[in-house]
Amino acid sequence: MEALLRLLAKPGRYLGTEVHAVRKPAGSVTLRVALAVPDLYEVGMGEVVHLGLYHLLNARVDVAAERVYLPGPDLEARLVAQGDLLRSLETRTLIREFDLLAFQLTAPLQAVNVPAMLARAGLAPLARDRQEGPLVLGLLGATFPNPEPLADLCDLVLLGEPEAIFPTLCDGLGSARARGDRRGALLEAATAMPGVYLPVQERMAGRHPIADPAWLGARAIANLEQAVVPTQPLLPHIKLLRDALPVELARGCGGPCLLCPGGLTSSVRERSPETLLAILDAQVAATGWEAVGLLAGCGGYTQWAGLLPELCAWAEGAKVTLSLPPLRPGSLDPNLLQGLSRLPRGRLTIALDAASSGLRARLGRPVDERWLTEAARAATQAGWRTLALAVRLGLPGERREDLEELLGLAVRVREGARGEAPPHVTVTGTLFQPLPMTPLQWEGLPPADELSRTLGGLRKALKRRGIGLTTGVLEQAYLEAGLRRGDRRLTRGLIELARAGVRHDGLSAPASLALWREAVRAQGVDLEALASEGLDPKAPLPWAHLDGEVPLAALQEAHGCYLAGEPPSEEAPKPGGAGAGQEPRRPEITAGLAPPARRAPLPGRPGVERQAPRAWVKPRPPAPCRIRSGFSKLGAGQYLGHLDLMGALARAARRAGLPLSYSQALHPLPRLTLSTAIPVGVESLSEFVEWEFDRYVDPDLLTARLNEVLPEGIRIQHSRILPLRVEPLPARVRGGRYVVRLGDLRPVPARERAEAAVAAFRAAKEFPIEVTRKDRVRKVDLRPLIRSMTLHEDLALEFTLEPPPEGGAKPAEVVEALLGLKEDEVRSLRILKTETLLH
Repeated sequence: MEALLRLLAKPGRYLGTEVHAVRKPAGSVTLRVALAVPDLYEVGMGEVVHLGLYHLLNARVDVAAERVYLPGPDLEARLVAQGDLLRSLETRTLIREFDLLAFQLTAPLQAVNVPAMLARAGLAPLARDRQEGPLVLGLLGATFPNPEPLADLCDLVLLGEPEAIFPTLCDGLGSARARGDRRGALLEAATAMPGVYLPVQERMAGRHPIADPAWLGARAIANLEQAVVPTQPLLPHIKLLRDALPVELARGCGGPCLLCPGGLTSSVRERSPETLLAILDAQVAATGWEAVGLLAGCGGYTQWAGLLPELCAWAEGAKVTLSLPPLRPGSLDPNLLQGLSRLPRGRLTIALDAASSGLRARLGRPVDERWLTEAARAATQAGWRTLALAVRLGLPGERREDLEELLGLAVRVREGARGEAPPHVTVTGTLFQPLPMTPLQWEGLPPADELSRTLGGLRKALKRRGIGLTTGVLEQAYLEAGLRRGDRRLTRGLIELARAGVRHDGLSAPASLALWREAVRAQGVDLEALASEGLDPKAPLPWAHLDGEVPLAALQEAHGCYLAGEPPSEEAPKPGGAGAGQEPRRPEITAGLAPPARRAPLPGRPGVERQAPRAWVKPRPPAPCRIRSGFSKLGAGQYLGHLDLMGALARAARRAGLPLSYSQALHPLPRLTLSTAIPVGVESLSEFVEWEFDRYVDPDLLTARLNEVLPEGIRIQHSRILPLRVEPLPARVRGGRYVVRLGDLRPVPARERAEAAVAAFRAAKEFPIEVTRKDRVRKVDLRPLIRSMTLHEDLALEFTLEPPPEGGAKPAEVVEALLGLKEDEVRSLRILKTETLLH
């Protein structure tokens, strides 16, 4: 794997060396689980349920959970070319050797990645064709409340929240595995478990729909206060799509709601302010994250008044940037928004649900417009410069008058929020999705061309008033709606798409949507028509046999109320076993979470607390302190880019409790400087970082403490105090000395050829090459940049490369141009920087 990593564009995705990663020997556990998000690492590592399951399972002594993500195009191509198979991150174990492979989908178009990953793992896509290997488990949740489009790919599907069902499933499968039972017996053991659906058994029984769905009851976490929270969450080394520590405020909808599965019966399950602050204290201290993303369900969070003052004080003291979830109208007193003025202000989002008051009333989500304008004015006064109104567009019964009302409301918000600096107001439109198991599941989307013209007119009208509108890709929304409403005929289309090389990831634009249409149409299904057509409320639905949480009669009643222009009834039946409606208990701290570090009062701010400084920081009068540390970057450390390396060092310092000094910018940044930007894939024995601290720190203790918490491959060699006023570190760098062992090439180049190339370079007056930076090509003369070059007896090429005033060449580009090598040949070489030369 080491040789393969050097050939990849983003090797940091595949290291598996994250802080707090868990590795268990194969023989020490009964059940081995591969947790998969069918998307790139940068997407999957930001999913709170995925990270929670990882620690929930690894906390058990009998279970080992490891991670796997969609390989990037370059890695997938090399796996195919080399005949290799997909492996886990932690122990590089073949996925086919696990007992359970669990796919958690977070976006509908990720469905095409499931058969692709199964193929790369050496497993047959269809469950009925797999006679060996792991059981494939679908964790589809709200992304696919109707699992039928993916059912034939899975041996098992969990119906409900995975954290509530997975432990019981592991108990049953672990017991069967301990007895030495084979794959078929494991399936049989899962049959009677609540919340577990066996699609293969359903097909073999020929039952569609099932007359009695009671055995398919969904399950959910009854009390979020008691949910296990990891004390040491995984900390990635590279930038994620949502680059922040995810922390849940609340789950659920707080019905009655017509847009969410189970929304008629579910209640908001919240964490108390005390529990949330304990979670934040513990997780930020364990990871060093400088940003926190707060998450809430459709119902929002109702305890802002108790949380916000403490939260602002905590974030200010901990130097953490907070990202707030969309606020529900009325959930936050406008006066409290003034407290947010102490936080970095970015974008404040308010959830409106629908375009007009009439549609919001039909959904059971009325909005007090007076509150909205007051909140917008308070947010502007608190320093927020971007206000977003989140609206669901394309709802059944939506008319031109509804969009005109939305236009007027957005204008009034903008005018009412005017101050010294007018805010930027934008409308964030999300296309309505007729989700299965909701009261509006029988309704279709408007015709695509009609909705496109309507949204185009709205966009122009808003733009004339200085308001933006974002709606995403319209065609993609129709494909997603069609996928969610489909049946098992879609499975073959997904398999054909995967074989044709179609992939979907959260970092790129969707793959050719025409390919999606053609592949599915070959199976007799038109996704766009499926998304647009209305369904007969009296006809059987493809997912009718799974709808056990909310009675069909209740859905039909709520659907009738909506069509009649009436709000949903508040007298909705409560689901059995889901825990909704139960009064939550609030223990002092979340179960499974270690108590936070004892806090000490922040000087000058009575009642505001922050963590006490570490005992090893020597007490001296508060004064700035500058320290230079020399460090090495070897092994896994070589695959961190410049910005990723800076982030890793800063978070390590935060985990060590160092009193870092921060900038006074909108988003405070720690004051640290690296000597050079060393390229990815280059190891180094000699790099430098300069730290600035608010008070004195002993340099020897700094070295020892940082080495306890730094990621694998990065080690501090020495540290020393510097004068407070010195020339910036990058300006003092005059070059670097590199060693490249040409003997690692296959075939090994003839010594005469290498000697001739070095001699020709020395004799040349100039040596121009072309380098590419951000898709721009420019010429660089290597001759004045290389002061010395020596070829040793063991074919080790040593040279000193100087940094020019306006950018230069990378060490790999020097070797490539000198010997005329191909890109893959150069990437396979180990390049070692032995010394950074300073003035």
